[in-house]
Amino acid sequence: MKFEFSISLKYFLILIIILKFINSSHTINFDDEIYTQYSPFAAFRILDKTSIFGTTSPFKPSSGQLYLVETEADLTKLLNDNPSHTLVVVIDTAVYNKDNLEKLVDKLKLAGIIVIGGTIPATGFSPEKVYPDREADMCLHPNSDYIWNPYGTSLLYERFYIPIVYLLLETESEKMRELARANVESDKYPKNGADFQMFMEASIDSKVCLRRETCDPIGGESVWGFLGGVQNQSRPYILLQTSLDSRSFFPGFSPGGDFPSSGIVTLIAALDALLKFAANDTDAFYQSLQRDIMFAFWESESFGKVGSRKFISDVLSFTCDQWTNEWKTQCDDPKRSSMAFKSVNLSNIAFIVELGQTGLYDNISNYAFKSNGYLHYEYDNPENVPLSDSFINLTDFSNSQGLNISHLEKSDPATPGLPPSSAETFISLLGTQIPAILISDFNQNYTNKYYSSIFDNVQNLDLDQLQGIATATARIAYAEATQTLPENVPLEIVADQALISQLVDCFVGTTYCDLFQNFLGSISGTYFSSNYPGIYATDTISIHSKFIRDFITNSTNSTCDPNYCTTDEDCNSALQVCVNYACHSITAYFHPAYSNGVEYDPDNDKFNIVDFGLDHLWTESRWEGIELRSFQINNPSINAAMLVGGILLFLLYYFLIWIQKKKSFFF
Repeated sequence: MKFEFSISLKYFLILIIILKFINSSHTINFDDEIYTQYSPFAAFRILDKTSIFGTTSPFKPSSGQLYLVETEADLTKLLNDNPSHTLVVVIDTAVYNKDNLEKLVDKLKLAGIIVIGGTIPATGFSPEKVYPDREADMCLHPNSDYIWNPYGTSLLYERFYIPIVYLLLETESEKMRELARANVESDKYPKNGADFQMFMEASIDSKVCLRRETCDPIGGESVWGFLGGVQNQSRPYILLQTSLDSRSFFPGFSPGGDFPSSGIVTLIAALDALLKFAANDTDAFYQSLQRDIMFAFWESESFGKVGSRKFISDVLSFTCDQWTNEWKTQCDDPKRSSMAFKSVNLSNIAFIVELGQTGLYDNISNYAFKSNGYLHYEYDNPENVPLSDSFINLTDFSNSQGLNISHLEKSDPATPGLPPSSAETFISLLGTQIPAILISDFNQNYTNKYYSSIFDNVQNLDLDQLQGIATATARIAYAEATQTLPENVPLEIVADQALISQLVDCFVGTTYCDLFQNFLGSISGTYFSSNYPGIYATDTISIHSKFIRDFITNSTNSTCDPNYCTTDEDCNSALQVCVNYACHSITAYFHPAYSNGVEYDPDNDKFNIVDFGLDHLWTESRWEGIELRSFQINNPSINAAMLVGGILLFLLYYFLIWIQKKKSFFF
């Protein structure tokens, strides 16, 4: 009998090995059978030098039973019932706001929250503060209690210790809605559940996480240059600028329709109008300039205005420790792709025109116009008044000639002065009374009800409004640069509405758009355009920054070498870039935009803190991955019965073996 038992065990082990081999040869992914995967946008952790914001999951995946909340009544019922089991609340955008999120987190046992697409809140919702950037050291009115953003809730500055994600894709959103609704409508099992994996590695603050290498500085590349590449260092220049980035509670999806995309589109269209007019007689145009025209798209302005302040700091005090080439046109340490910024004389700024939120049409004040704009400036600078008057006179005259461009008027004097803007950086850091005017679509308060939210999308923009502001900006720049009277500004300087429509599609819609494809080549997949800058990397340029540089360079008609190229390195000079497979003279430059408080160490591939007190030092946490899955949950009693049954089977098997051994012993 001992021999028979050992033979049985031998054959059993052989069977196990064979089955293992078969299984490895024909792999079955049981996860695919059990789970449905989703592609969420997460409210991941962001830190500054004192705090931590956003959400995280526990180190191990968290899971719970789905529960649907589509209305305030649904929310009230859920809070009153207060189930004892762990939930994953699926909340419709109609009831997605700070107060409701806090109620759910405070009163229920939650594994996480999933926000799904639905009704956009008609009353408005902004996760920003009522006075954005008031705590920033560049703010000109830090003690003001003025409300620029009446829809602000400060949700961006809250922290949650459960994961919160957003499902943008309609198919995924509706699938999750159906699963959660099924749970609410029936008490029967199986139930539908979901689990999360999005553990954020960073903790405490930016100083700690940078030292532990669990976070990275937020940043990107600003784009700047002089119109046509023309810069006379002995004469003043006009600075046309806008912001290149925005935020939302789910940073990876920051559509930024009215801010910053309307300003970006407006400035590109204004520059395009000027360059097209200049192309008619290039020499005559640039010879007529009594002031140069500088343009800038500042990156990461939503994070302590690091784009504009980095540029100013470098112009004033940058030192290269290791040059890239003998001509000293680039620097390897610290990394600078171009040293052209050292030729900029900041004391030669004649005035600044900044394009803020420009995409919403205000038909309250002037029904006769298709486009309206408001001029904001600091009241203690006497030069701003005649400057704003000249802008208004020019646009009024243009409208009288039938151009129907934006009607401009001064903002209400009840405001404290400039709204949150990059112009504040120049005034604060340079310590001079630089005339600066911000053109916006709002008068006293933001008219954008969805500032810095997932709802600030393409439907939030008016193309006529954008064209009117862009044309006004181009004509103002021409008149002021050439010192021309309003009646002598050529009628041909008009922004191209077809271009504006394409730009809106790319910057607010999808990066898989015709204009981006034409300039940047094939972009694999279809990506929703987002204006969140991400983390700074020395070898990465965002799609938005690269397109702006290439588009402006191409519009300048500066082709030097028509030979085929695919990258900037294929060109024969560091002063050339590859655009549309041809080498062009550079007329637009990249400039790094990240905190002055850190500097990149190329030898160790890390960022070191050089001055912790310089700014807010915004960073983004690292993570292993962001995962959301749905699955079915069996009745707990069935699971318990299966467990008991398994234990009994094990005991029975063990008992039979024991009996077999006893028999073998006696016989």
